[in-house]
Amino acid sequence: MKYPTWLKTPPAGQRFYRWSVFFVLFFLSALPVLALGESTIPAIQGRLFSSAKQIDLKSLQGGQPLVLAFFSVTCYPCRLEAPILNELKEQYQPQGVKFFYVNLDEEELRTRIPAFLRVTGILLPIFIPNVAEAYDRFLVSGLPYLLLYNAQGQEVYRHAGFDPGLKESLRQALNPLLR
Repeated sequence: MKYPTWLKTPPAGQRFYRWSVFFVLFFLSALPVLALGESTIPAIQGRLFSSAKQIDLKSLQGGQPLVLAFFSVTCYPCRLEAPILNELKEQYQPQGVKFFYVNLDEEELRTRIPAFLRVTGILLPIFIPNVAEAYDRFLVSGLPYLLLYNAQGQEVYRHAGFDPGLKESLRQALNPLLR
């Protein structure tokens, strides 16, 4: 059986070259996406889960550091993150840090939020934005997704996915904001 030339194993030097080109192109392709993110809190309309009144996400900050934790009721790692965020809220809220969950579920899944709250014991208020706009404006790349803004509304910390060391890394990001 005769194989096409592009399937044959190239010499070691060419393999290195092909992989190098691949990685350079891969990382360069991510640069425009990184440049599109907003470094300040975007003005997104939504509502708190406990209310039907429309509010602006920027108005929730109130000149204080703000932690936004994006979640979905179908996200298992989001359930693992909830106790960590509850603990950090109890520690940092008296110092002026505001914590909010941001729900990224479509309308039909939002009926499951009360059950999600019971299972996870979430103590944070929940902001419900337009899902497509939130994904677009915050560049959410996976759930759970966490953003930290300083008192001036500038983004200072971003993390996608569950990390068992989240508590410590978020503390390291929060502590300088409180000095």
